[in-house]
Amino acid sequence: MIARSDMSAGEPWFNTAKGARPSPGGRKTVAAIRARPGPGMRHSCSRILPLSAPGNAGLAAQSMKNAAELANAAGNDKSLVGYLRAHLNRLRAGDYFALLAYVEMNEGHEEQLQTIRHAVRNQKRTATCLGFGPRFLHSTGQAYKGGPNTGVFLQLTCDDAQDLPVPGQKYTFGVVKAAQARGDFQVLAERNRRALRVHLGADLQAGLSTLQAAVKQATN
Repeated sequence: MIARSDMSAGEPWFNTAKGARPSPGGRKTVAAIRARPGPGMRHSCSRILPLSAPGNAGLAAQSMKNAAELANAAGNDKSLVGYLRAHLNRLRAGDYFALLAYVEMNEGHEEQLQTIRHAVRNQKRTATCLGFGPRFLHSTGQAYKGGPNTGVFLQLTCDDAQDLPVPGQKYTFGVVKAAQARGDFQVLAERNRRALRVHLGADLQAGLSTLQAAVKQATN
């Protein structure tokens, strides 16, 4: 079962299920993929932007452009490694690579993420940085969106192993974090930034290990 991309009524979408089709109403992708550990580093891609939402026309067009560029660059290799290689090959002289990690900030995660950052820095000979979300949004996050279009962004999200409800509300802190990540990515797409989101799943440790191995392959 290998991830693929199709065009249906001009809309790019991704799914691992053989014969799968977009749901009624259709959803745009914002070039988002889901990393899963296992043989062949299989992955699925999520459709996350409803076209029916008010004011999404311009964003949907940018999202389609971003997804189409990546799909074309990946060619026949629609694997996690293939998409990462295509994405990182968009780095040009004077660009920088930013790792936007919406995961728990701790020593272990930072060590793995720094290893990924160093792999890109060493192989691509480019400036790199790492930020933990959503805390970076009010600092470097402003430059990513309002500064020059010289960044190539890899956003990482995950399913929280432990989540807590927001007091007095029907949603959790995990939902808030996921909404902030989605909003961040949507604005990057709206600003025509080169961005790719990888969802690491519930087993964050396994997801990071898979991503680390995939980035190593993609940069060699």
